[in-house]
Amino acid sequence: MTFVWDKEDYLEENRAMIEGLKEEELSVMHPEFWDNQSAFHALRQEFVYKICPKETPKRLKLIKGES
Repeated sequence: MTFVWDKEDYLEENRAMIEGLKEEELSVMHPEFWDNQSAFHALRQEFVYKICPKETPKRLKLIKGES
């Protein structure tokens, strides 16, 4: 049970730092989610509208010579 109290103490003592880091992360994430030119936006649109890729994505292809 002391773990929970220690965690609560840590969060309370570091609230300003945590909020600052959260805002920094959100400032990085926001353009990825909402910019029409972002890679994430294109991938999300393809997924939602079930657009099939023209070829297998490189990340899914087997590398020649590897099994």
